[in-house]
Amino acid sequence: MWVITSTLTDLTNPGNRSNVLSLTRDSRATGVGIQVLNGSTVLAYGPDSNASGNINQWKAGSVTPGTATFSIPLSARYVQTAGSVTPGSAAGRATFTMSYQ
Repeated sequence: MWVITSTLTDLTNPGNRSNVLSLTRDSRATGVGIQVLNGSTVLAYGPDSNASGNINQWKAGSVTPGTATFSIPLSARYVQTAGSVTPGSAAGRATFTMSYQ
């Protein structure tokens, strides 16, 4: 059995270790951010690394060797991050690095 782990990295702010993804520089909205969820669990961001025990690395699941497909139930939502919100475009960019052991 292989254990699949993953780390999300905020591409706008690679040092981000919170659970709110930074908006891209061309976003016009203010006072909001983006959260990524695995099922109902809000995920936090970490460095772009596949090393075991990486900061904010999370278990994506387990698979039997030879398994052809693997699904992760990710979703995203906007969250208010300040007392007031300015409307406009709100986009974020993240990568996820997966590893298995």
